[in-house]
Amino acid sequence: QLLKAPEANNPVVLNNEQRQAIESTVRESTSQIWFEKNVGQFANGVRYGFRTAFGAMMVFDNHLQILVDQTDPITHQIGIHAVNVSFTASNTAWQIVPGMLSDVMGTYQNPDGTASHPRIFKELTLRNVYDGVDLRLYSAAQGTLEFDWLVARAGDYQKIRTTFSGQDTVNYGADGSVTLGLRYQDLTLKMPETYQVINGLKQTVS
Repeated sequence: QLLKAPEANNPVVLNNEQRQAIESTVRESTSQIWFEKNVGQFANGVRYGFRTAFGAMMVFDNHLQILVDQTDPITHQIGIHAVNVSFTASNTAWQIVPGMLSDVMGTYQNPDGTASHPRIFKELTLRNVYDGVDLRLYSAAQGTLEFDWLVARAGDYQKIRTTFSGQDTVNYGADGSVTLGLRYQDLTLKMPETYQVINGLKQTVS
């Protein structure tokens, strides 16, 4: 999704008031969120991990990684297909801001017998991926991953470019969807919708 923020005093910066206005409008679409701060349960370099219906997503300092569960239809062997997601010409110093704490609590047993308790959040926002452009990650109903591009007024949404690596193919549907061709089961990103938040209500724009 691509969201346009309300009018801003600074045309290329999203302020906290604008972020809160957008989040309060779209928050009702969220369901159970499982963004875990990495305390050793994920690979080195992962800042946060998100388990979802298709597998998982890992959030790094400068890119995302989608881990898609795969099942060989012949041998029934189970594996994972990893796809890295980066953003062409983006800023290198993103600020990863977690949302509200989840009611869910988790415990991981460490090899030395101690236990780790990662903080679990309802959503993540990657601030200033581009100047005046944030990326908000969350889970919708039934574990469906959704992401919103939050664009400040007069911010240039056309500079947003997504690069995928690790997939077998990339196919574009007539409806605007994108399908990542994977080893066995593919992953489709649905057509985005674009709107402004005006007085707390969604107003669709072309």
